[in-house]
Amino acid sequence: MRGDDGSVKVLRSIARGMALTVQAIREQDPHATIVHVDAAGESLPASPAMEKLAALRTARTFVATDLITGRVDSEHLLLDWLLRNGMSEHDLAWHSDQPVEIDIVGVNYYPEYSVHILMENRTSVAGERAWAGAEGLERAVRAFANRYDRPVMITETSTNGSIDSRSRWLNDSVQAVNRLRSEGIPLVGYTWWPLFDLIDWSYRAGARPIEEFVARQGPPLLDMEQVSTMVRAMGWNSLEQLPLESYLAPMGLYSLRMQFDGTFARDHTRLVDEYRDIVRNGVQPLAQAEGVAVAVVTGEPLGRQK
Repeated sequence: MRGDDGSVKVLRSIARGMALTVQAIREQDPHATIVHVDAAGESLPASPAMEKLAALRTARTFVATDLITGRVDSEHLLLDWLLRNGMSEHDLAWHSDQPVEIDIVGVNYYPEYSVHILMENRTSVAGERAWAGAEGLERAVRAFANRYDRPVMITETSTNGSIDSRSRWLNDSVQAVNRLRSEGIPLVGYTWWPLFDLIDWSYRAGARPIEEFVARQGPPLLDMEQVSTMVRAMGWNSLEQLPLESYLAPMGLYSLRMQFDGTFARDHTRLVDEYRDIVRNGVQPLAQAEGVAVAVVTGEPLGRQK
């Protein structure tokens, strides 16, 4: 399934599944703390002509959480879009009649992936990724906190690149945490993800030829004659049998290094020590802002209070 029609059909099942999951958990443990996670996404217009479409694209960031919390009503920006593409009035009423209460809203934000600039070409509209940095992170956290009036946690953030670039993002993003908390935004947690480099999803995903995904840490362009020679020499049957380190995405606090036995070693980088220092030193306390829900992280469960 592709396009808006496919997107809404998948959304319909996922939203129903999330709501039923929370209900089942609460039936077993009424005091469970529900951390509901979604990916940040923001579309910015390159021109005034793109403002309406940018608002609709940005609204799609929140639509799953809006559904399960019963916020999709007759005034919702995406109501017509949902109904045109497979969501029924009955589906919407089902969510409105039994909204899910969320304790913490998790936000996944990546500075190079989470923000797009919408621009109009001659015959179509294109979205171009933009490095949004700490400003984009702050906008995302504020948007989720203000929309749902719940404590917020940065459940995923990192950047793909060198140790130096990851170190800069670690510092910039933690400083953004301090600024948000000083405003009174109830930001209660932060996670750098992943802990160590990962095998990129592209290793098993996508319809394009596998050679287009090789390699993050290898040559920028493949010499297909060299690859053919390697395939013959190593007895591989396909390009999917190329060494896994070809697909490493350098995003972690620890780096991965392929060893002779085919396993990965986790190399301790200075990012590990920088992260530990941040944890050890803590962040600024939440400011008491009028009208803002403030949560304090302690060793006890957060509970379901604002």
